[in-house]
Amino acid sequence: MGLKQKLKIAINRLSPALGVSLLYFRQYKRFPRLRNPQLFNEKLQWLKLHVYGKDPVYTVCADKYKVREFLAERGFGDLLIPLLGVYERPEDIDFDSLPERFVLKWNFGSGYNVICNSKRELDWEATVRQLKEWGQDKDYAWRSYEMQYRDIPRRIVCEENMAFGGKRLLDYKFQCFNGEMLIGFVKKGLENGIVHWYSFDRQLRHCPHEFSAGGSVQLESPEEFFDRKRILSMISIAEKLAEPFPYVRVDLYSVGEKIYFGEYTFCDGGGFDRKVRDADVAMGAALDLKAYTVGGVS
Repeated sequence: MGLKQKLKIAINRLSPALGVSLLYFRQYKRFPRLRNPQLFNEKLQWLKLHVYGKDPVYTVCADKYKVREFLAERGFGDLLIPLLGVYERPEDIDFDSLPERFVLKWNFGSGYNVICNSKRELDWEATVRQLKEWGQDKDYAWRSYEMQYRDIPRRIVCEENMAFGGKRLLDYKFQCFNGEMLIGFVKKGLENGIVHWYSFDRQLRHCPHEFSAGGSVQLESPEEFFDRKRILSMISIAEKLAEPFPYVRVDLYSVGEKIYFGEYTFCDGGGFDRKVRDADVAMGAALDLKAYTVGGVS
């Protein structure tokens, strides 16, 4: 870890408000209005400071293993990707017992995934080393002050690999406020290092103003991955999943005729996503901070 990274984490630990303000300034060249936030990304900083590390439900739902229990208890077990195993250490994984294709992921963060499409071609020793390295990341929650990750008991989750055998896995993300989707988008995937995606509103109209993240291109036409009937069904599912929360991004996968739960995200882009102004304003207006109470999800 470099000196700048260590300094950032130290500031976040000593003075969270100063830490998130400096991170916000680095991204937007202005400081957030933490006392009276108006924009979406400003309100996400407020939630980091006042809600996410204090209400345990956000820790449960940020945990890629415990969230399965949360959903099953609410009648959404059919949306869960089949579970192959849960391990406390990489060394505990019984490689021989796993199928030819699978996914391994740590439960406490984002991007700590191993997608295996062929066990015969997987370098298992390298995979174990990588999982160990990720698992030793003690500062994940502190980098952008996302305290919902801080107290997650660390486990490695193994799930079926749904994207094989000619099946195309499409990743849909739904921004939901008070149980209603405001904006959704679907990622087509990487082409020459560029993510192609398409965003839409609740009436399935094109929303060209949604996200403008670096390294991405918004498509003008959804073409082959925009099945209106399927997306309306997914919106209905996402809104049901979002009901307990004033704000959450619900990720769903479409695989063949099946729909699967991906994850809950409570701090989209860490609160530092490069959104165009229109989206920051519209989503900020939809996010009602008065709706939050610690322990308020039942």
